[in-house]
Amino acid sequence: ERIVRASAKTGAPLLVGHQHLFAPAYEELRTLARGRGGVLTESYAGGMGPFRSYSPLWDYGSHDVAMFLGLVANPGAGAATSCVRLGAGTFEVRMRAGTSFGTLRVSNSSASKHRRFVASVADDVLEYDDMFPDGIKLSVNGRVKETSREKPLTRQVRAFAAAVSTGRMGWQFDHAFAVAVVRALRDADAMTSAS
Repeated sequence: ERIVRASAKTGAPLLVGHQHLFAPAYEELRTLARGRGGVLTESYAGGMGPFRSYSPLWDYGSHDVAMFLGLVANPGAGAATSCVRLGAGTFEVRMRAGTSFGTLRVSNSSASKHRRFVASVADDVLEYDDMFPDGIKLSVNGRVKETSREKPLTRQVRAFAAAVSTGRMGWQFDHAFAVAVVRALRDADAMTSAS
C-alpha cells in the first residue's frame, strides 16, 4: 500500500509481475472462464524448498492467489481468506470472492516441484499444468488445448516494456489487484502464525 501511494505521488510506474498471469495457457483459461458465473478452483503448488525465514505461502501462494483473483469479476476487490497449516511447510488456503471459491494447497516439503491450477466453470473443467514435459499446458475437459509455447517471462517483460513506454497498464498491473493479492497472503499468513 505504501509503494502504491508512492507511485501515485511521484508518477513512477509500478508494475507487479505475477508471472503465471502471462502464460498463454493461463490467458486462454481466463478467456474461457470469465463472464460465465462463479468459478470453483483448486490448485496445488510446491516443491522441496525453498526454506526461508517466512512462510512458503509467500513463495508458492502468491502465484495461485493471483491466478484465482484473475478469474473473478472484480479482482481488485480481493477475497475473504482463511488458512490452515496441514503439516510442516504445507498450507491450505480457502478464498471466496462473490460466487467464486478457491482452495489452494502449497508446500515447501513436497518430493517434487509442481503447479496445477484447476478451474471448474459451468460444465467445463479447465486445467493449467506448468510441469508438463513440453512446457505449460491447458486441458479443457481432459483434452489438451494448443496454446502458444512462448515463455511467460518473455511475455511479461514485453508487457512491462509496452506498459512503461505507452503508459497503458494491462489488468495484470492494476494496483488494486496487486494489493488484493498481498492482503490475501497477509491474512492467510496471520492465521497460521497465530496458531
